[in-house]
Amino acid sequence: MHHRIRNLVLLPVFALVAPALVVLWVAMPRASAAVTAIDAANATTTAQSTAPGSPPARCKAADTSGAGAYVFNYGVAAASLQGDYYGKSAVVNDGSYNDSGYRPVRLTGYVDNGAVRYATKWIKSGGDPWTSQFGLTSAQFHARYLALRDQGFRIIDASGYNTPSGLRFADIWVKNSAGLRWAVTRDVPAAQLENVQTAMRAQGLAPTRIEGYAGNVNQPFLVIVWVESNCDWSLAAEMNSAQYQTYFDTHLATMRPLHVDAYLHGSNARFASIFWQQDGPGVRATHGQHWYRFQSAINHNSCMGFAPESFYAMALPGGWNAYGAIWNYVGTPAINAASSVSARVGYRLNCAAGRGGAALINVTTGETVLAHADQWYGSASAIKITVLYALLRTS
Repeated sequence: MHHRIRNLVLLPVFALVAPALVVLWVAMPRASAAVTAIDAANATTTAQSTAPGSPPARCKAADTSGAGAYVFNYGVAAASLQGDYYGKSAVVNDGSYNDSGYRPVRLTGYVDNGAVRYATKWIKSGGDPWTSQFGLTSAQFHARYLALRDQGFRIIDASGYNTPSGLRFADIWVKNSAGLRWAVTRDVPAAQLENVQTAMRAQGLAPTRIEGYAGNVNQPFLVIVWVESNCDWSLAAEMNSAQYQTYFDTHLATMRPLHVDAYLHGSNARFASIFWQQDGPGVRATHGQHWYRFQSAINHNSCMGFAPESFYAMALPGGWNAYGAIWNYVGTPAINAASSVSARVGYRLNCAAGRGGAALINVTTGETVLAHADQWYGSASAIKITVLYALLRTS
């Protein structure tokens, strides 16, 4: 089933979340501000920055802060996530994205062939101080929530994922300089979602993230991030594939997809999704793709000026993984004759009908330009460049 609505593509998903292993690390916290905390008997944790007040005067347009330079990757091992992205707090200019002025806006964990992997997006942007960790136990997640809410931070992203070692969480927090009201609800039984929604809506809070995972009785639990907003919104979970398709089609007519996730309820895949009624750039969605089709979607969407806004990855019963994303239009890449050879080659490959990679070799100097060299290709394709290089070197 492959639907096209406006300029959006939606594919059905056949997926489930699986186990994952972990490590953690940080990036610069700061301090102050008091909040109210509520610990419900069902282990739901809610944090709110102030008492409910008047909502904003109008619904703001979708956030386009991620429209500049960004890096998005999936299949990232914990060691690479720590070293290449977060870096070492004691080492200045360690070559990490953190030290290069990037900050995380999305991080989700999953398992690929028994190994823990992460999908993440970092944007090159200034802004309020932030802190983020991954591989947190429930107790560690709660301890950070208690500490950071008192230091004046608010959570903007949360991921819950099951691992062979138990349930783990990842989080991203920013200093709440705007004084926004916010909340995070964790270990929410899926059956109680409607009650939580009613309570949050009454406080003028809107959902921005939702992820499902197996609870302590193998029933689905949810972690949800909320923020003050005057935008109308819709949140649904526990949908099967057909229900999710109907939900998506219906809400797309008047709203924008903000976030999507899939998780396992018993042996069945279930979907959770967030829509907001707000203005914003053009949107696309891809779902339930194996890595090679997902990588092709990344390449082609980049060519057409779309960047991933929300994404997920999950293990399939047969050992494969399925991936999906919501993409926002950020503008056609500004590639011209003055652009670097690497940028021009990359753009051409992204815009190609298939999924391509290239290696340009100056046989005189040995200089190389690689495009999508970190992607996998069939040996029949990959071996040709080696043969050609050998022929050129001997000619």
